[in-house]
Amino acid sequence: MKITNVVGRILAVLVLALGATALSQGSSLAAPVAPFARPAGAPTAPDGAQAAPFHETYNALNGAMGTHISYAESLRYANSVGYGVAVFYDGLGYNNRTGDTLVIIMPRDCTASTGDKDLRLAEMPGDWNDRVSSVTTQMGNGTHCDVWFSSDINFEGECGNRWIHMQADLRKDGCQNRASSFELS
Repeated sequence: MKITNVVGRILAVLVLALGATALSQGSSLAAPVAPFARPAGAPTAPDGAQAAPFHETYNALNGAMGTHISYAESLRYANSVGYGVAVFYDGLGYNNRTGDTLVIIMPRDCTASTGDKDLRLAEMPGDWNDRVSSVTTQMGNGTHCDVWFSSDINFEGECGNRWIHMQADLRKDGCQNRASSFELS
């Protein structure tokens, strides 16, 4: 039994050493994997099974999209490269367990006024056009943003007609699966 314990300890030390070496050479456990989009209308899983959700980030600084292994990982990544200021959910009720999510990253927090726009996207990033069903800007990191959705690209069309801080059900605003552009302030 003593040899087994010694071998186990040696393996544990080797695993820790390899992990530390990888991290010191610039590898990041939080970095996104290559972005990819589920084709519109494509089945989500064989035989009607539930597919694993996509957890994506959009970095407003450089326009980069990233796909992450989990919702928590997308939030960690967002706050490591900037500020995660909003989360769009393709399901009602902020569902990140079975529905896709998109975390919006900005280089700084929003200003306190909605009179100025901190971010304007004339088209939804990636394949997020007409997919948002719930939204929150209550991020737990001290950010103070609100979002205004438009039903058409270039900030045209009515979709809620108000600044939203949190909304678990965008049907209440007439905006579920209708947002094609948005502004953050």
